Amino acid sequence: MKKWVIGVLCAILIVFFIVLVALLNLGTIVTTAVNSYGPGITKTEIRLGKTAVSVFKGQLLLESFVLGNPKEFSSPNAITIGAILVDVDESTLTKDPIVIDRIEVFQPEITYEIKAEKPRNPGGKRKGRGKKREKNRNPGFDFKGYQSQDSGGNRGWGYRHDNDF
Repeated sequence: MKKWVIGVLCAILIVFFIVLVALLNLGTIVTTAVNSYGPGITKTEIRLGKTAVSVFKGQLLLESFVLGNPKEFSSPNAITIGAILVDVDESTLTKDPIVIDRIEVFQPEITYEIKAEKPRNPGGKRKGRGKKREKNRNPGFDFKGYQSQDSGGNRGWGYRHDNDF
C-alpha cells in the first residue's frame, strides 16, 4: 500500500513539473510552432521574432511578425507588424466564449499590390452571351458606386442604394 501511494504522488509531481515547464516556455513553443508550420500552411514566408505568454494575466505579446508574399508578387512581404498585444479576461479562459478585452497592433505595415491584367475581350465583341439581359431585374435595388474621402484625405470606394439617401 505504501509503495502504491508513493508511486501516485511521484506521478502527480512529474505531471505538475511538466505542466509548469510547458507554461513557463509557452512563448517559445508558440514561436517555434509558427516559424515551423506557418510556411507550410500559407505557402509563404512567415517569421515570428518573439512570443511572451502570461496565462495568469491573460496576455499574449507577439513581436516582429512578418508574412511574406507569394513568389509572383514583387514586394517580399505582405504584412509586417512590430508587435501585437492581446489581453484576455483570464476568468474566461476555461469558459465559452473567451472574452478578449483588447487587441493592440503596433507598427503595422501592409503592402497591397495590384497586378495589371490583360483585357479579357480586347475586340469588344460579345462572345457566347446569348440574349441580352433585362435592364432592371430588381426594381428598387439600384446600387451605384461612389468615391468617398474622409477628413484625413484618404479615399475609398463604396456602394450605396439610391433609396437610402
